[in-house]
Amino acid sequence: MRHPQSSHVQLLIFRFVSAVCAAGLLCCAGISAASDITAEELIARMIDQSRGLSSYSELSMTVNRPQWQRTSSFNVLTRGREDALIRFTAPAKDAGNATLKVGETMWTYSPKIRRSVRLPKSMMSQEWAGSDFSYNDLARSDKLLAYYRHDIVDQVEENGLITYTIESTPKENAPVVWGKERIVFRSDNVLLTQTFFDQDMQPVKEMRAFEVQELGGRMLAKRMRMSDLEDSERWTEVTYESIEFDVEIDDRNFTQFALRGE
Repeated sequence: MRHPQSSHVQLLIFRFVSAVCAAGLLCCAGISAASDITAEELIARMIDQSRGLSSYSELSMTVNRPQWQRTSSFNVLTRGREDALIRFTAPAKDAGNATLKVGETMWTYSPKIRRSVRLPKSMMSQEWAGSDFSYNDLARSDKLLAYYRHDIVDQVEENGLITYTIESTPKENAPVVWGKERIVFRSDNVLLTQTFFDQDMQPVKEMRAFEVQELGGRMLAKRMRMSDLEDSERWTEVTYESIEFDVEIDDRNFTQFALRGE
């Protein structure tokens, strides 16, 4: 069964993302030798690792298809877990295209038609910028913690780090398309893989980390690739060119005026 989207960042981008839900307790020796920590707390730490209180990043994105490949560049401003502004800078034909997310609401802007459009929920599963990320993927941080229950299903200690596997299942009547998600990350909060399952519990797509290194003073994956598990030639890769955390960002950057570049 194929994923209901027409295709599938975070990316990232709004790296790809959250609020709080219930889960079991774990004695987490790799993070705190004497205290228990919940699965959602672990996920919240992982999300905050790539966002901070605020952030500014410049990224490139490569979309690969069986017959073609294209690369674009964009920058991202984030505030907390819920707000983000993405603006394309290259190629020239895409420069100025932007996406704004504030809380639960998302808008897009195209300089060609000089208008912004608020995205209805019915469009949130559609592909973003022709990539393997959907608009929903851009809103992941707040949705992942708000609409899912999380359970730690495995942990392995190696080289002084614990690798956690957490399965996230939607709460009843949650407005999400996935049957479950499986998230693997380290106790230094570095995301390694995130696998998305359809309603039949079959894996449909997967985001995988490459080149884990220090970026902006934090350990992060420099590259993240979202792959269609049913077609190996369909994937999107996002690469950090630079990132700064806890930067001073004016609230006006998360307005309709900023979206239009005014």
